[in-house]
Amino acid sequence: LYIVKNTSNIIGVVAAGGLSSRMGTDKSQLIYRTLPIEVEMAEMMLPFCDKVLLSKNHAQSNNEFNIEVMHDDVTIEHHGPATALLTAAKKYSGASILFLGCDYPFFDQTMLQRLVNARNLSSEIICYYHPLNGFAEPLLALYEARVMSQLSARLEACHFSLQKLIHQSASLFLVPQKLEALQSIDTTSQRENLLKK
Repeated sequence: LYIVKNTSNIIGVVAAGGLSSRMGTDKSQLIYRTLPIEVEMAEMMLPFCDKVLLSKNHAQSNNEFNIEVMHDDVTIEHHGPATALLTAAKKYSGASILFLGCDYPFFDQTMLQRLVNARNLSSEIICYYHPLNGFAEPLLALYEARVMSQLSARLEACHFSLQKLIHQSASLFLVPQKLEALQSIDTTSQRENLLKK
């Protein structure tokens, strides 16, 4: 049973529009349990969001699970995850964006609840953080509406790194109980090792 709070005006976005070049196949369609991982991530977000979207590039097909698809804004495409985030921010002006990558099979709803429950009046971004490598996780994060103008200005100045945006904003970092939860599965060998486990 999940206690849901702090969920006002949140749009959930699953970033599923990458090229998956290292995997050799569309990562968003991989199945680790029973459904494509993009669908699992979207369904996980439903209790916390007003609306949940799958962010895809224009070459990808729609899904068959009745989840709304948002295609990249063609005026800002080809800038990685920042494209999906800003596309959502432009489409849903004034909303905060709960932003999850489609390649984190260890991430669960308890961690998602912790992310949302950590909202406060001073933090512009709340994200998970790996304490061993000092890496913030831009694709396991909640971006408050008040930070979107900074994101837009950075893109106009050709600065596309969400990692830098996080470190230059008022960000709150969360460390998971199990660091494994921050592992993205990006290659065929990583996927094969996971499936063996």
